[in-house]
Amino acid sequence: MEYPTIDECIGNTRLVRLQRMPGNTSNIILAKLEGDNPAGSVKDRPAMSMIVNAQARGDIKPGDRLIEATSGNTGIALAMAAVMMGYQMTLIMPDSATTERKMAMRAYGAELIEVSREQGMEGARDLAMQMQSEGQGVVLDQFNNTDNSLSHFQGTGPEIWRDTEGKVTHFVSSMGTTGTIMGVSAYLKSKNQNVQIPQVILQNTRIIKHLK
Repeated sequence: MEYPTIDECIGNTRLVRLQRMPGNTSNIILAKLEGDNPAGSVKDRPAMSMIVNAQARGDIKPGDRLIEATSGNTGIALAMAAVMMGYQMTLIMPDSATTERKMAMRAYGAELIEVSREQGMEGARDLAMQMQSEGQGVVLDQFNNTDNSLSHFQGTGPEIWRDTEGKVTHFVSSMGTTGTIMGVSAYLKSKNQNVQIPQVILQNTRIIKHLK
């Protein structure tokens, strides 16, 4: 009997209907349970996509050190994906990152480097690029890596279209690296140009300078 490996458990998350909605409406609102992915978030998809595709292109090989600036779920997902694929993982983040997230990353075997709160994510990215230029590893660069949005164009988007039987009218997603919203919206728009894509971002969110 063959058993699935953990990477085969990424994706195909369920859509569930939200029941307690304000007002008297006949609209159906569905939530996609990305927390059911192995490392606990939607970031499992781009983490695996960035490593698998970089390896397929010959950009990296097992045993190499990968580097990424992240203080959130991407770091946890990359730590999991890297150890599973045979890579070393260095994650760089502001020292303000939560203890729980740091513990999760270390539990998967990742090396953590912290920069000051004042340096923030821009400082973390600068250090990552410096380390790459010094030959200390390969930066995956989730903010500019097209394999990020590709994972959602090939996975998340088709799953939503399939599970709604093509009846989806709106897709709503928060914005960080924008990989999720870009990949899913591109796929859904390729199926139906009338699908609406509202963009959601926290008020006063500090955006990485090159994403402005």
